[in-house]
Amino acid sequence: FAKVSGGGQSGEVGATLDDPVVVRVTDRYGNVIVGAEVGFSVSQGSVSPATADTDATGRASTLWTLGAGEGTQQLVAALLGSTLPR
Repeated sequence: FAKVSGGGQSGEVGATLDDPVVVRVTDRYGNVIVGAEVGFSVSQGSVSPATADTDATGRASTLWTLGAGEGTQQLVAALLGSTLPR
């Protein structure tokens, strides 16, 4: 599970960030996992979508709208439950 892009962005309070946050899910051998469900949550603001399935490249993404508070805000991505394809 790794961040691909979208980290380290900054923006105006309440604005949607320009770039999506993208993560990639792989197995322990580095093979991509297709169809895994990833959940996104934030300390402030909102994400859309809140959950996304990985695509053919093992990637899932979301758009982040910042919250009303100034300062550092955080997004967390997590693999949900036992959603790995068998």
